[in-house]
Amino acid sequence: MKKLIIILLAAVSLSSCSNFYRVVVAKGPATSTSIDDLKKQQKYFILRDTSRAYAMNNISISPDGQSLQTDLTSIPDQHMTYLWKPRGEKPKYDKMNEPYVLSEVHLYMLPDSNMAPGHYILPIKNIQATEILEEDKKRTRQNHTRVIILSVAGSAVTIAAIVGIAAATAFINIL
Repeated sequence: MKKLIIILLAAVSLSSCSNFYRVVVAKGPATSTSIDDLKKQQKYFILRDTSRAYAMNNISISPDGQSLQTDLTSIPDQHMTYLWKPRGEKPKYDKMNEPYVLSEVHLYMLPDSNMAPGHYILPIKNIQATEILEEDKKRTRQNHTRVIILSVAGSAVTIAAIVGIAAATAFINIL
């Protein structure tokens, strides 16, 4: 009986609720308007090339709309969920990191030897791709539903086992 309860508790604890994000690749090339729209949504911008990534602070668009001026800094740990995710691993995040993960925008460019911490001017035409992280509501909801069903089923089996053992014990005592 104790083994059954331990197995059920382990199964329920291993199937805890997870929150998932998805990466949406912006259609078409980046423009000053698309960057400005993301800025208005208070997104957290990360500039990436093939080997480096920097947080983009104090972003401003040039008057001609052809470049971004920004201050590049190191990325805080809260914004590393997507950067540290190994290929093939599920795109999930801890609930406490939700405001960080779901606010990120990743701008990709070819390597540039001038890209380093400090003030940086990025020609918008050099942005090759824009990725926006957002909640994967469907996958998160499916996961939460599965966990609830497993928890209820596990509890029902545990209660049935306890009632069965109690009934068997009472029956044996009667005999």
